Amino acid sequence: MNRNRRTLFTLAAELALVAAIALPPAPARSDNPKVNVNMFRPSPHPGDVLGIYTAAEPKHLDWGIGAWLSFAGKPLRLADDGGEIVSWQGVADIQGHLGLLGFLDVGLTLPLVVAGGDPPLGGGVRPTPRWPTEVEGFSLGDLRLGLKGTFLGGNGKGFGLALAEDLTFPTATGENFAGDELVTSTTTLVLDFSMRGWVAAVNFGIRGKKAVALLGNDAESQMLMGAGVAVPFICGVLEGLGTVETRTALSEPFASPYDNAVDFMGGLRLNWQGLTMIAAAGGSALDAYGSPAWRVALNAGYQPEQEKGCFKDADRDGIQDADDACPADPGPAATRGCPDRDGDGIADADDSCVDLPGPRELNGCPDRDRDGVIDVLDLCPDVQGPAQHNGCPDTDKDGIPDLKDACPADPGPEKLKGCPDRDGDGIADREDKCPEVYGKKEFDGCPPPTPSTVRVTAKKIEILQQVHFATNKAVIRKDSFQLLHDVAKVLNDNPHIRKIRVEGHTDNVGKPAKNLTLSQQRAGAVKTFLVNAGVAADRLDAQGFGDTRPVDDNSLPAGRAANRRVEFVIVESAPAD
Repeated sequence: MNRNRRTLFTLAAELALVAAIALPPAPARSDNPKVNVNMFRPSPHPGDVLGIYTAAEPKHLDWGIGAWLSFAGKPLRLADDGGEIVSWQGVADIQGHLGLLGFLDVGLTLPLVVAGGDPPLGGGVRPTPRWPTEVEGFSLGDLRLGLKGTFLGGNGKGFGLALAEDLTFPTATGENFAGDELVTSTTTLVLDFSMRGWVAAVNFGIRGKKAVALLGNDAESQMLMGAGVAVPFICGVLEGLGTVETRTALSEPFASPYDNAVDFMGGLRLNWQGLTMIAAAGGSALDAYGSPAWRVALNAGYQPEQEKGCFKDADRDGIQDADDACPADPGPAATRGCPDRDGDGIADADDSCVDLPGPRELNGCPDRDRDGVIDVLDLCPDVQGPAQHNGCPDTDKDGIPDLKDACPADPGPEKLKGCPDRDGDGIADREDKCPEVYGKKEFDGCPPPTPSTVRVTAKKIEILQQVHFATNKAVIRKDSFQLLHDVAKVLNDNPHIRKIRVEGHTDNVGKPAKNLTLSQQRAGAVKTFLVNAGVAADRLDAQGFGDTRPVDDNSLPAGRAANRRVEFVIVESAPAD
């Protein structure tokens, strides 16, 4: 029994050996290698161009979410006969991001992959020990964490500089070329220029990954380069997008056709009140793994609107609305976009003379004579003058502008229209026939005729006769009444004589005290007579001096007679009203 069993085993072994020699070898099949052939990795960061990074950054704590749906044809092809390992691949990238501190953005992407393909065995292809098996069904892709920090520019501010770091984690399931072995790290230097909605960016990166055998070649670390552009059709609303990305092996650049890629994409992006939608399509010029013959992609998401430096100019004055102080009304740059009808560099809202150019210190009103008084308020707009005279000169400095001064070269009072009045009688010298002597208008500026008994000087009203009193009494004799009426008339005719002092004097006969009392009484009697004759009492003072001020020799009768006198001394005189 044991002998028969050994004979059967020996026969089976011999048959298997013959079959192995006689039959052609079958290709060895095993699990597909861990290589991610989905090279379309749209950025989760707002403002980037498809898979090309820019220096754009969201505001602090701004966040966004979105999803990409992409479909690629022939993403893994054979370089020599055109057969496909992966015939098609569909990917849904679920994304979200959060802005921090205004210069850092953190993004997360979870790919969901569905693919199909049946590796060809014919066509002269020599199977390898690690030949891919059939590709089909759903897989979870590698989770991707993205960090981007901006150091300069971004968001329409001109030249920009940023650094991006992507880490993928081996979360892929299945054998559908949806993920890499271990963690991969992609570090990218970003240079861009953005202004008025235009964006142009270039990326230089290194992707570090574990080398994995694929079709007789190592899918290893790569050197990445790319460029992208966003063209504003409607700035901030509708953009045209275009990218080109190249990659090759880091250790042996451009050595293997499976490592050398040149991929193109183009599309449109719509931004509307936080909603973002993108439609794009492209393909590859080479047969590198991950470079499909064609690809289409759609995106929808939400994120707060970003500043793109758009040139929004509602009034079409060449000044964007953000810098335009009057965005609804056209105006020059000198007035920050506000209207300036007279072109004086002062906005109409601040210009007191909107149709006449003038300096800023005069609120935009003209001042032809440059005297600081604007023309609309200047009564003499072509001759300089002070503001208190409404811009008119005052040549004689009498406080009356020349425009209203009948005698502009000679100072005079306002009531005489600026003409001089040397004697102060209220009659201008040019009309005064007696300009040096106070007079009356009815006498052409000359004084009225004075009685022959009275003479007016600058200091006194001189009487040419004496006032007679009863002996040793203060009683005026009748023969002096007419003389005192003449004095009253002179005072009433000369109102500029505002006050006189009626002085009483005696000779030295008798006791001095009695003489002083008598002189005071006689001066008072004359004052009373003048008041009764119509002279205002407040113009008169009465004072007796006795025998203290003689004018002649008291030792002679004629001298004593001269000393017994009444005098009228002018105390205050001024021009009459």
